[in-house]
Amino acid sequence: MAFYLLTDSHGRPYLPDLREFTSGAATARVGAELRTGLSAPWHGKRFFVAGSPGRTLPDSPMFPDRHSRLFEVQLPGREAPVRHAGRIAVDCALVTKEVSVFRLFGRQAKFMERFFAGMEAMTLEQWARVHQYFVATELRDVARYGTPGVGRIGRAVKNTAHRSTKLVDELGYLADGWAYELIDSSIPDERRVEMLRASETANVAARALALGDKLLPAIRVDALAPFAAVIGPVWEESKPAKKPPPVVPITPSNEYVQPGREERSCLGI
Repeated sequence: MAFYLLTDSHGRPYLPDLREFTSGAATARVGAELRTGLSAPWHGKRFFVAGSPGRTLPDSPMFPDRHSRLFEVQLPGREAPVRHAGRIAVDCALVTKEVSVFRLFGRQAKFMERFFAGMEAMTLEQWARVHQYFVATELRDVARYGTPGVGRIGRAVKNTAHRSTKLVDELGYLADGWAYELIDSSIPDERRVEMLRASETANVAARALALGDKLLPAIRVDALAPFAAVIGPVWEESKPAKKPPPVVPITPSNEYVQPGREERSCLGI
């Protein structure tokens, strides 16, 4: 059975104490065997694996960052693993391959990966347009209903996460944190005020995608509307254009072709 191991960007597994990682000697890479032993500086400190990617999440919503890595591992089974909050604490694992860290989001993995790739490719002007879309929508909804619509959407998205299972709530926090990290790395400080609302918009949109079918479709559409207007629905899988059906020439069948009749002149004309 395959298990999953979550590490930081350097391949260091999380330890039970979330403030610590394993030492540099325990770097995960394909083909490596991670092991705690008498000669290891982190002897006695087990690391976590889980039977599904989402279960590898540490308890704190501050971890992991969006540059974390996810590996498939095999357990030698030399001793019984110790379970901890849905994860398994082990001291030995064989790393078999690296997979996309977005698999943490389960069925929403592809949507999340495409969405973050689309955001990472955005220019500063596109971020400014997302901010302007947010402000314009708020002003419109205040004029119509007396309440800011986008703010209401954000509250609905976060409340949905809190009413769902613990794992769904954790994934909402994770998407939330990754969106803010992306904004921090994409927008320079001198333009931060100009694009203040872009940060909140990315946060709400990422969380809405992470929640998947736990969220009402109408709220999801509204949460993603600023990005759909600026960069298009990049999170959706692009479908190849349908080819027109082949043109079949219509030829009369021999079965229905009547033999020609001999033309005769009409008498009296």
